[in-house]
Amino acid sequence: MKEDKEEYNWTKDILVDDIIAVVNKKFGTDSPPPMLLVGHSLGGALAIHCANKAISQKLLPSLQGIVVIDVVEGTALDSLQHMPLIIDGRPKQFTHLWECIHYCVSSGMIRNHLSARLSVPPMFRWDEQLRVFKWRTDIMKSKPFWEDWFVGMSDLFLTIPCAKLLMLAGPLFLCVYTDRLDKPLMIGQMQGKYELAVMGLGVGHAVHEDTPHKVAEKLSTFIVRNKFEKMWELNKKLKLKTKT
Repeated sequence: MKEDKEEYNWTKDILVDDIIAVVNKKFGTDSPPPMLLVGHSLGGALAIHCANKAISQKLLPSLQGIVVIDVVEGTALDSLQHMPLIIDGRPKQFTHLWECIHYCVSSGMIRNHLSARLSVPPMFRWDEQLRVFKWRTDIMKSKPFWEDWFVGMSDLFLTIPCAKLLMLAGPLFLCVYTDRLDKPLMIGQMQGKYELAVMGLGVGHAVHEDTPHKVAEKLSTFIVRNKFEKMWELNKKLKLKTKT
């Protein structure tokens, strides 16, 4: 099968434009509901870049805030050098789907078996010829874009003019979770520029899968605290008055 080069054109700008296009296609641009961009890992970096472009160019008029889950610029850039070894160390194929799920849980990718049963199957494709399951995405083909995804992310996150929440995996001890923040985020946290939530022991990188109920609770509290719905209704009324 001939490979489509565009399939692996994962530049930051293309991914951001795709997100904005999908959101606008789904909700329209005339009167979309209040929106909160939530992203995990690479998705968190893209949420930041997307929010910055959407707000500065008024592409998502109802965007109220962003939530970034377990990604910090400094840590992400430091870990990139180890990614090829990690990816190369994974099994290339599995005979049964349950083996895929078992591997992802036993390797620590996901610590919640129930979550893994939902999220792992889409990561694989069935090879009819070899009669095995293979990883759906060849992550190494995205390597040329890795650094650009994360560089400048922390400063951008702090300057986006909307409500911001950063969720991190790890214990609640101050000395531990502050070690995960790079310098801009550390200073920004001290200045109160964003809300920080540390999810506690037993939670790995896949925070939203390892403890979905706690993440849902944090999101709900964040939405209520920032009065997204009330602010949106007020803005709509002000716009109507301006038009009349």
